Amino acid sequence: MCSSSGSWRVTAMGCSLICRILRFRVRWSVLRAMSVQTAAPYSTVSQQLIEDWLVALRSLCRADQYTSLLRRSGLPLDGDAPKGRVTLDQIVCLYRIAAVETCDEMMGLWSRPIRPRALQHLLTSVREATSLSSALYRFSRFWNLLLDDYQFDLVRAEGTLTLGLLPLGKGPSQR
Repeated sequence: MCSSSGSWRVTAMGCSLICRILRFRVRWSVLRAMSVQTAAPYSTVSQQLIEDWLVALRSLCRADQYTSLLRRSGLPLDGDAPKGRVTLDQIVCLYRIAAVETCDEMMGLWSRPIRPRALQHLLTSVREATSLSSALYRFSRFWNLLLDDYQFDLVRAEGTLTLGLLPLGKGPSQR
């Protein structure tokens, strides 16, 4: 699915993955509606899966603020459970708290902050698309308005959609 030039080719496997991600959002809504006792066994991930996200978040916060974010979301402090599991509720809680307090919905993953509610508008736009190609077009155009360090390039050729993630240069970080 990924070529050496850094482009992502949307093939049958890629379409399947994107559809699974979109269905996950629907399943997540169903799980949230269930009681915590019922949903907890089905909605956990490895602590290591979110480690890159936590590293980026750590760079945005003071040490005491980072510790406070973890405690309020119910996540174990660094090193307490490196091979443990975290629930979807803990991840969602951390995201909601951290996105507001850091004023960055991507919590340090890009060179400049993504303002609050930007991702809500992105999801609304993509959700209302009538086809996968329309959804990818909307996604790529929206992100190109937000990102400074990368650009999504959507190309249709010979019945195949290619979504490329292309670096725009090595400009200085705005943080």
